Order: sequence, then structure tokens, then C-alpha cells
Amino acid sequence: MPGSCPGGSCNFECPQGNCTFTCGGDATCNVDCAGGNCQLACDGGSTCNIDCAGGNCGMHCQAGATCNTDCDGGHCQSVCEAGSTCAQSCDGGDCS
Repeated sequence: MPGSCPGGSCNFECPQGNCTFTCGGDATCNVDCAGGNCQLACDGGSTCNIDCAGGNCGMHCQAGATCNTDCDGGHCQSVCEAGSTCAQSCDGGDCS
């Protein structure tokens, strides 16, 4: 289930997992991925927050973006380009 937020503030829920989201520049995106295995791409200037209770989520944070990952399920990967700000909480372990 894909979702896109070109601007403003967007809230996405993915209870079943396996979702892909894109957050445009200057947008604020909040993703609740209870099912796990979600992907979130954050353009420069955006603020992205993902709560990945199911684990196995990925975040790509472009330069100028702010990205926060809460990965209770573990096994999450974050790609943080130079010039981005990233924070990750990984209660489930095996995150990078």
C-alpha cells in the first residue's frame, strides 16, 4: 500500500505491514507501521517519523531532512545522507 505526502502534514497507518511511503520536501510525515516491513523515503526539508512495532522497516533520509525511527520490532535500517539529521531507537535490536 503506497502513500505520498507532497506537503503539509500527513499521518499514515499500516496495520498489516508491507507499506511504502514518500514524504515530500517541507512535509511532516508520521507513519505507524504496526505490521512491520515498511519503507519511508524523506525528501530534503521534510520531517519524518516512523513507529515500526513490527520491525524490518527502512528509512531513506535525504540531505536537509530530519528523520526519527522508533523500531520496537528490531531489524530496521536507516540511510542518512550527509546533511540530514537522524535519530533511531531500536528496542528489538539489530538495527543500522
